[in-house]
Amino acid sequence: SSRLTSVIRKIEQIAFTAIDVRLAAVLLELDRKSVEKITHQDIAVELGTAREVVSRHLKRFESEGWVRLGRGQVALTDRVRIEALAHPAPGD
Repeated sequence: SSRLTSVIRKIEQIAFTAIDVRLAAVLLELDRKSVEKITHQDIAVELGTAREVVSRHLKRFESEGWVRLGRGQVALTDRVRIEALAHPAPGD
């Protein structure tokens, strides 16, 4: 039953939560766990989306100054903005 619950939760996230919100939450989790090496493909698998989608959003985050991208690395440079995106205030 826990596996089914996990699958249902993942489907709800994919269906009802914007990709940039989910991506921000994953980036915060990776930062919390001190993950140093992660590829766009790894993040895409975690989010249940295509690598190209993740790359496009990460590039936008980088242009906003929220992250710094490197080969196999995504470093948070504006944690406050990423947290605000990952955990929007009610009514946003």
